[in-house]
Amino acid sequence: MIRKATEQDKSALREIWGAAFNDQASYADFIIDHCLKLGTVLYYDEGSSCLTLFPLTLQHKGTILMQGFYIYGLATHPGQQGKGFGSRLLAYALEDAPFYLLYPATPELQRFYHKRGFTTPVRIPDAVSRKLTVPGVQDIHSKLLYRQYLENAGNQDFVFLWSAPLFDFAIGECFFRKGFISPPFFCYPEEDQVLCKPFLSAANSGEYSYLHGRAKFNVPFPGFDTEKSTFYLPLD
Repeated sequence: MIRKATEQDKSALREIWGAAFNDQASYADFIIDHCLKLGTVLYYDEGSSCLTLFPLTLQHKGTILMQGFYIYGLATHPGQQGKGFGSRLLAYALEDAPFYLLYPATPELQRFYHKRGFTTPVRIPDAVSRKLTVPGVQDIHSKLLYRQYLENAGNQDFVFLWSAPLFDFAIGECFFRKGFISPPFFCYPEEDQVLCKPFLSAANSGEYSYLHGRAKFNVPFPGFDTEKSTFYLPLD
């Protein structure tokens, strides 16, 4: 039976996450704790599968158009993969909201989600490599960063926005991964480089290259323009 997960399911959810994504136990703990606090975690106990729905807002030039969800961490324990449990869980999750958005990171996942109705591309600014020095302890004012994020979004055509608590989660996740924030970027040191994800638009419109997220709209939205859409900071 598919149901909404509770605090009592933490142990099982952590095991699924760690096994499916090969993440360390400490990171799985951090992620599952925040998923339960900030989102709706759907749990398919028979199939050892789970996913999280995080609220997401679509706006145009500062005007809210609709409320939907970001689908995060669709995971099935390796011992249960290939049996359709993840597909059933996803189908269950897609019943009610005006739209759903996700980020399939590989061509295989792009095909998987396209077959399940995620046919609308959404632009995600790709991470860029920067030669930045990793700072020491940062004194981050999350409210100020979030205000910049909202003000910047108000000038854009079609932008998908995190709420303040989820923006704070993105900050916390960056720090958990030993990253730092150097506006307009969330930065992640990786070996001999620093990969930086933008959360504000560039002064030069040609500065960023773009990845494709995927959206599924359950209500008609004839005016949506993929090439004028933006979604910053996909959780991955």
